[in-house]
Amino acid sequence: MLTRRQFLGLSGGAAITGTAAWLGLFRGGSSSHPTPASGAGDRVLVVVQMSGGNDALNTLVPLDGRYHDLRPQLGLADDKLVALPGETGFGLHPSLQPLVSLWNDHQLAIVPDIGFAADSRSHFESLDAWWTASPEHSHATGWIGRWLDASGQGADNPLVAIALGGGSVRALVSERSQSTAVNDLTAFRLTAPKGADAARLAQAYAATATPVSDRPLLAGAQDAVGATLRAVDVLGKVQDETSVEGDDPSNAKAGPISSALAAAASIIDLDLGTRVVLVSGTGFDTHANQAATQERLLDDLAKGIVSFTSTLAQRGHADRVLLVTTSEFGRRAAENGSGGTDHGHGGVHFAVGRGVHAGIHGAVDLAHLADGDLPAATDTRALYAAALDWLGGPSADVLDGHTDELHLVAA
Repeated sequence: MLTRRQFLGLSGGAAITGTAAWLGLFRGGSSSHPTPASGAGDRVLVVVQMSGGNDALNTLVPLDGRYHDLRPQLGLADDKLVALPGETGFGLHPSLQPLVSLWNDHQLAIVPDIGFAADSRSHFESLDAWWTASPEHSHATGWIGRWLDASGQGADNPLVAIALGGGSVRALVSERSQSTAVNDLTAFRLTAPKGADAARLAQAYAATATPVSDRPLLAGAQDAVGATLRAVDVLGKVQDETSVEGDDPSNAKAGPISSALAAAASIIDLDLGTRVVLVSGTGFDTHANQAATQERLLDDLAKGIVSFTSTLAQRGHADRVLLVTTSEFGRRAAENGSGGTDHGHGGVHFAVGRGVHAGIHGAVDLAHLADGDLPAATDTRALYAAALDWLGGPSADVLDGHTDELHLVAA
């Protein structure tokens, strides 16, 4: 007999990557979640994608008069910036005030002027470069996907790497590993037609799994039926524990990043053997009216990160998890005529967790811009190498020889 949760199946809200995804993960029974893969390790990486190209200069603001020359209207007043104790060269956007607690606890590392030196200002090409870690576009696989292949982590458990939201799935593409993409957690269900008995429909769906066909493709599809029903059972627990925007009046202002990070915390707490969770938030392409838009987006980012780290600490996982941010590029140093900024190069990113070497790792030199852009002085793959080192590696083999040259994380 299937439980109520098991027939709340999935419709268009989920996409599962990898050949015969889920096969071998949920075998027999339906009452427990999957066991972590043998030797999978204990550490978890969470990647937060700020899709659209976050503006670096109004995120981490250099205390330099040239900043206000470049941005006479859009520039943030010095007295409105959030001070970082012990740091005299920068201030944070006011919406990032919650991150100061992490800075004071030595859990926040900031990397300015990061990107690919030869990056395009095209969203499509830049996203491809970031997700494959290949500015030359020489890799068909994603940087996480290659790590899954090289480490063997994705051989048996498709929940070892999970993308929440569609924006980051490209990073999971691999040659032989399994991973999972959930476009919309609230839609991760099998919906019955109006008037249909959902329980009987689910039972009929489950019955298609037997007898097992002697045709390999059909047999694989049959094997995935039970796995799918149990996947809903497992990830349904995440829904139960996660407030999403609109569910609760007290949480009505929770944005997409905050909601996704709350779901990520629940996934980590379920002990599914998950090693990587990617979450995405959109809207960072601020060509116009940037001030109000970025204020809202960075507020969501900061509150989401602080709530996430607090939840991990309460549940005993804080020592296991590293969070890093990504975005396909930074933006032009000078403001445009529409109250915004256009596509640029160097960005700024955060690494958060008890394992980081806290502080600002790099500099911003407004006297030496590269064709009007912040230069990509630090290669994106240095951040990725730190992230993969956190997971136990390999990193250099996956990232064409690049290493954590900034020493962002402890070994």
